[in-house]
Amino acid sequence: MTRTAILTSPSLALASRRPVLGSTAASLFMSVLAIGWILLPAYLLFGAMITAAPFLGEQPTAAEQAQAAQLVMAAFALAAALPWACWWLAVARGWLGLARFWAAVAVLGAAAVAIIGLLAAGAGA
Repeated sequence: MTRTAILTSPSLALASRRPVLGSTAASLFMSVLAIGWILLPAYLLFGAMITAAPFLGEQPTAAEQAQAAQLVMAAFALAAALPWACWWLAVARGWLGLARFWAAVAVLGAAAVAIIGLLAAGAGA
């Protein structure tokens, strides 16, 4: 097959019309996920702390304590899930170094969340 035939083949023309997530978009999305992994759990934990804090000597109500518990659970879920999303994106894009890093972060993060959850369950009993 000649070079001209390859460049004008219909399969190449069809392939060029399909939208493909570019490397820049994937890198930007990975950055947003990584920043979210750092900031969102901390923000949710701060919100839980403020929600359950006594205000001018007045103790929090049961509804406020339940809302604080929901915020803590959401923070733990994000802290455990976002590294796996980053790992999946790195594997899908073929970034093996980042995939290894996020796999390690995800496993260590899941272990930390499990240990903190067990300690919290033991403290509440």
